Amino acid sequence: LEKELDNAINKGEYYHRIRLDDIDNLKQQLRTGKYLDRNESYAINYKIATQYAKFQSDSALNYIQYCKKLLTPQDDSLHTILDLDLAALYSTTGRYIEAINILKSINNTKIAKAILPKYYQTYGSFYSHYGQSNNNNEFYRLSEIYRDSLISCLDTNQLLSKIENEKKKLFSGNRAKAIDELKFLLNENINDNHQVAIIAYLLGIAYKQENNAELQKYYLIKSAIADVKNANKDNASLQDLAMFYYGSGDFDRAFILIDKAIRDAIFCNVRYRIIEGTTFYPIINYSYQKKINDQNRKLTINLILISILSLILIGGIIFIVKQFNKLKAIKSQLSETNSQLIAMNQQIYNSNIQLAESNHIKEEYIAQFFDMCSSYIEKIDTMRKGMLKKANIQLITDLLADLKSTKVIE
Repeated sequence: LEKELDNAINKGEYYHRIRLDDIDNLKQQLRTGKYLDRNESYAINYKIATQYAKFQSDSALNYIQYCKKLLTPQDDSLHTILDLDLAALYSTTGRYIEAINILKSINNTKIAKAILPKYYQTYGSFYSHYGQSNNNNEFYRLSEIYRDSLISCLDTNQLLSKIENEKKKLFSGNRAKAIDELKFLLNENINDNHQVAIIAYLLGIAYKQENNAELQKYYLIKSAIADVKNANKDNASLQDLAMFYYGSGDFDRAFILIDKAIRDAIFCNVRYRIIEGTTFYPIINYSYQKKINDQNRKLTINLILISILSLILIGGIIFIVKQFNKLKAIKSQLSETNSQLIAMNQQIYNSNIQLAESNHIKEEYIAQFFDMCSSYIEKIDTMRKGMLKKANIQLITDLLADLKSTKVIE
């Protein structure tokens, strides 16, 4: 429901435009109806005045006064109806002296029976508005008296009679019965925004008296949604709901609702609503501004902390970049050194191959050397054995000849 209310408030201009379009359509009928008789003109002008009621009181007053000009002295009942409408509008706009003067000028003994409910209702509303403007309980008591008179002359099957009866029960303390009946009436009239706004508001008041905050909020929101969708600028639900949110600590919603309620009341020129709204507004606005200031202070502190952390972060980033560059340089050096090591390893590998080849050649030479030495040893040994043999057989001459010979050395 809160989301639906937010959407309705956001679309407020749309609903406002619908009401204006309905009024413009009626005005268009007047402009194009060249052959309208007095009664037809009166009927359309009265419809326009009705459309302006609870939307723009000053315009409603103008059209009611114009309707009076269309009447003849013989239209007594219609004169009375228009006087009652004027009194109701004067009461709404805070022109209480003019309102009561009109009401006192009406002779209730000569009022047609069909108009009596409107007479008592207008009187009751007047004293209710007057009581709200000066907070005088005596006027509220008079308003209740006229409600009793209103109920007494209404058909019990009429919706107005049922609503007024439940109001009486509600304000006399019989809340449980009033709540049950009002819920039944709400379900019966769920598609009528005007009636939903009234009945749901009364349920919100009832649950407020019952100290049931959740259901109080629930029905006040339903009433506020209906008022916004109906472009009803004379509404109590928005103000009561604003105070509810204020009491629950939701200052943002409270401020939005009281601001809209006051703007609506000023647009409609509903004096007693303006007085109520401007009474609540400073209280809600103070708490709202205090919350905003607290949020701004917290935001300033957070910005300072974020700035400090940002500086630390920037310093850290600069340090990391420098370290990264150092690492990059070291990595480059290591890469270069590694390349050199690879080249050196290749050289060592090549040298090892060359050494292996050289060693192999040396082994070959040594083997050959050993072979030659062995051969020489055998030759020397053969020569020794020959000399020994010659010595044994006394071949001294041959022995000397062999010793003198250089053949072996050669």
